[in-house]
Amino acid sequence: MRHQLQRFYQFKFEQLASNSEKKFALRAFIFLDCLLTFQRLPTHIEMPPKELEKKLKTIPQVVDHLLQNFSQTAIKAQGRPASLKLTASEEDASQASLFKHIKTKDNTKDLTCHMIAIMGLLNK
Repeated sequence: MRHQLQRFYQFKFEQLASNSEKKFALRAFIFLDCLLTFQRLPTHIEMPPKELEKKLKTIPQVVDHLLQNFSQTAIKAQGRPASLKLTASEEDASQASLFKHIKTKDNTKDLTCHMIAIMGLLNK
């Protein structure tokens, strides 16, 4: 990925006529990097969105977009007895960890198609 970005900068970046085209190209490379990192994640993503933001090194809107479009939400099985009481901070953490995201074969195909399309746009 880094090599492709360096080649793009050396040969095509200065040829782009307007600043909007340059901004589009840089955003496309950043989004492509997020897609590649998201694809490398395990099939079952059990980390909360805040932790995923740090791992992908991006903003919450991108993480939400990736989770909505390239995974399915599932509810984790509860392993805690109902008799145990939680504090407020434990309750928030517990609510965040109730869900996991699963990347199905169809989601992975969609993700791969998006990456190919972005690479095609950048290489034209």
